[in-house]
Amino acid sequence: MLEKEPRFIKMYDIFSGNLFQKEKYTLVIPNYQRGYKWAVKDKNNPEHESSVEHLIKTIVESFNVDAELFLQGITVAEINRKEGKSIIIIDGQQRITTLY
Repeated sequence: MLEKEPRFIKMYDIFSGNLFQKEKYTLVIPNYQRGYKWAVKDKNNPEHESSVEHLIKTIVESFNVDAELFLQGITVAEINRKEGKSIIIIDGQQRITTLY
């Protein structure tokens, strides 16, 4: 297996199609990933914010003080197919789905 050095990329580049400049690619969320849960509030603690609310609040606060924000790593695997490259999301599906 070929391992590559980790790199930092902007979320905009993932969603705009700029991740691989000259290649078509598809983001794939495999079936083994859990369903989307971040928008669900805790039934036992309904006044507590959901993960989506927390993420948006954190982004807004960082923006207001002109600070960079690291949203944790996202782990992917690349698979080349004849119809183009597939980027398989291994970890970070909830964050990517929320931001998309």
